[in-house]
Amino acid sequence: MRQLSERTDFPRYSQHAAFLLPVGGYRPAVLTARITGTCVLGTRQLEEEVAVEGSTVLWIILGIVALLAIAAAIYFATRKQKDTRRRKAKSLREDAKPHVESLREREASAEQAHSRAQRAQAEAEAKGSEARKLRERAQREEQSARESREEVKERLRKADKIDPDTDHRKG
Repeated sequence: MRQLSERTDFPRYSQHAAFLLPVGGYRPAVLTARITGTCVLGTRQLEEEVAVEGSTVLWIILGIVALLAIAAAIYFATRKQKDTRRRKAKSLREDAKPHVESLREREASAEQAHSRAQRAQAEAEAKGSEARKLRERAQREEQSARESREEVKERLRKADKIDPDTDHRKG
């Protein structure tokens, strides 16, 4: 065993054995040792190990608690944000509900107006077609009348040529 402490106080650990060893003459040193496996650890090293292990465990626990606190804060903040967004969406839907009915009525009215416009367009096209047919018929009748007039004029000229009482000098 090696001497690691010159402490005069005597720590009381149930898992340790305490030994008084003379060191360098007249001052006794207290050696508290814990036997683990084949290694004997002195008091100071053991205290440091316990302190380091204790502080490491404490820091790990504090880190875990801090992470849990952060995770809980994030969870509740996002949950609150989602709830707020849900309430706002619900409010917007309720505000839009009366407008939906009005919109449907306006859409139906627009659809009826569109249908009337299509019917009027179809009627106009039909009337346009009918007007075109009537124009063509009038043109044919005018042409026929011109031809008939020319025929009548030709007969009258022929009659004038043949008639002895007609003055042929008028032209």
